Amino acid sequence: MAEIEVDGGGIYFLIQQSEITYIGISCDISARLTQHWRAGRAFDQYWCVGGLPAGFAHLVETFYIHVFQPVGNHKYPPIHSLIRPFIVDALRSRIGVPSVRLLDSKSLML
Repeated sequence: MAEIEVDGGGIYFLIQQSEITYIGISCDISARLTQHWRAGRAFDQYWCVGGLPAGFAHLVETFYIHVFQPVGNHKYPPIHSLIRPFIVDALRSRIGVPSVRLLDSKSLML
């Protein structure tokens, strides 16, 4: 696999057969993708979001992890009160999708 050229940091999504399998954050996405590939983490595509203001990237990562619930993310970051309503709305819009594990009642309290 050739070196992946991605400038700067941000949020990245590992995708295998059209399913998001892992969401992460890194100051150097290119290096992190290479680490995942060398460690044998399966992905055939990736998608990155960069240029986020300092301190905001963690909120964006948390949102996407809780909404997409990728199989490769075993630890879920705590939900900040600023994004809790957005996560709840996104999960409610996915009701009926079997893979969605809803947040427990304490997490949903605003």
